[in-house]
Amino acid sequence: MNKELRVLMLEDTPTDAELAGHELRKAGIAFTSLRVETREAFIHALEEFRPDIILSDYKLPDFNGIAALEIVKRDHPEVPVVMVTGALPDIEAVEMIHAGAKDYVLKDRLARLAPAVQRALSTVQSNRARQAAEQALQESKARYKRIAEGLTDYQYTVRIDNGYAVKTTQSPACVTVTGYTAEEFSANPGLWIQMVASEDREFVLEHVKQILAGNDVPPMEHRIIRKNGDIRWVSDTTILFKDASGKLLSYDGVIKDITERKRAELMLRASESQLAVIYANVSDIIFVISVEPNDQFRFAMVNGSFFKTTHLSEEQVIGRLVKEVIPEPGLALALEKYKEAIKEGRAVHWEETSVYPAGRKVGDVSVVPVFDANGNCTQLIGTVHDLTERKQAEEELRKYKDHLEEEVQLRTAELVLARDAADAANKAKSVFLSSISHELR
Repeated sequence: MNKELRVLMLEDTPTDAELAGHELRKAGIAFTSLRVETREAFIHALEEFRPDIILSDYKLPDFNGIAALEIVKRDHPEVPVVMVTGALPDIEAVEMIHAGAKDYVLKDRLARLAPAVQRALSTVQSNRARQAAEQALQESKARYKRIAEGLTDYQYTVRIDNGYAVKTTQSPACVTVTGYTAEEFSANPGLWIQMVASEDREFVLEHVKQILAGNDVPPMEHRIIRKNGDIRWVSDTTILFKDASGKLLSYDGVIKDITERKRAELMLRASESQLAVIYANVSDIIFVISVEPNDQFRFAMVNGSFFKTTHLSEEQVIGRLVKEVIPEPGLALALEKYKEAIKEGRAVHWEETSVYPAGRKVGDVSVVPVFDANGNCTQLIGTVHDLTERKQAEEELRKYKDHLEEEVQLRTAELVLARDAADAANKAKSVFLSSISHELR
């Protein structure tokens, strides 16, 4: 035995337990044993000692082998029990076996004990192996069922005779994709083309015609109508088998349900179309800058508003370094803000003024960094809102305000002079009237 056994002995006579142990050692069985006599001690030993096998006497003063078998069967059915007892009637021997004992050995024939123990352990190991195999088989069946239910592919084989398809065999997974069983395909040889959507049948028939002519063809994609009426997209990939002379003998095909991929492609195209419309027609400038080593930044993409605003051409911008496109003083500020956005990993905003062929331009600029899976910044995506007209209007408004203030100040001065003149005239008038009045008196 490779493992030291834990042997629990339910025996009230110590010498009988020693004799049993002697027989086991004589047979070369390495073991550790524990002897108990009572029900309570037996139950405790089952939990704490955790025996590999139990050697039980049939009758004890306060306990018995049948009761012990019932406890083992209820709580630890994996542990084998060998009864070691005195003379025993056949009826009671049968009763012990029915109760769950793996074997029984009479105390006056202990030479049979070691073989009985080995047989019991071997039987348990075989049972465990069988149970493990059965469980593995059940798990394998369940796994196969899950795989089969989730399959979006099925295979078929077409046998050719003199350039004609004479027999087609579908794999069972065809029902997952088409809703039709392999038996239904066999019963109706034309079902394969009948389930093809009418818009695609001519294309499919031409494809098959090329195959029957012995030509290798690329995978084709087309629509089918499932048995329940649903329309699904499938791809069909074929492999041709020919004899030494090049004559087509058969071909195998794989049908794959690609409906979800087609839906995703449709949604992506719609999304790209919408984005393209927005990108091309939005009034704000949108740009994408590639981030290169040594703090180099290169224009990868700009929308039409960039060219319209600056009067630069596509050749003057796309693929050029930023420092070749943006003039000073805006360049220094832009490079500083690019580095800030990358370092802090966030969007950065600033106001930039530069002179382009279209003239002096002022823009509200925003860039956001894009990082790869390794945390390296690969791109900067930015927008520019043209503030030039607003700034010009603000400047004109400021100049007009200044002009109004000058006009107000000038008019105020004129009014002060007029008031002073009026005050002087009033004073002169008062003096004159006072003088006339005095002379008349």
